[in-house]
Amino acid sequence: MLCDKYGPRWLTAFGLIFTAPSLVLLRFVTHDATNQVVLLCALLALIGFSLGFVTPPLSAELTFIVEKIEAENAGIFGEGGAYGQVFALFTCALAFATMSGPLVSGFLATKFGWGFMFMILGVFSAVSAIPVLAFTGGLVTKRFLPISDGSDMVGVP
Repeated sequence: MLCDKYGPRWLTAFGLIFTAPSLVLLRFVTHDATNQVVLLCALLALIGFSLGFVTPPLSAELTFIVEKIEAENAGIFGEGGAYGQVFALFTCALAFATMSGPLVSGFLATKFGWGFMFMILGVFSAVSAIPVLAFTGGLVTKRFLPISDGSDMVGVP
């Protein structure tokens, strides 16, 4: 898996940055014509492809964090560990985004128009890459070494 080789930071940032232009370009879909439908389908395919680089590496990052905290403080999460807790919170955050995203986007589209909404979504996607680059995989200022045998995940803090 790419995440095991390169770590979650670069894949997630790539996904967010690559999503941004596709979102911004959606503002040029303005009417119902064959060329517009083709453009819409192509852009949606690019968005789906690039977002595939966001969620899986972040899920791996959650696992890395739980393992690090558990290694530093054995038994801190109890007998069952924290995997269920962390992925439940992650799922809740995704559900909240799935619920609130269309509400905010609908408001922006109604108030300011289709083009403005997609411009904001593109900017939000690109700007979201900044904290991902700074904090995913630990602080960017810290250097992490691969696990000793090299067969497991690279960049685990």
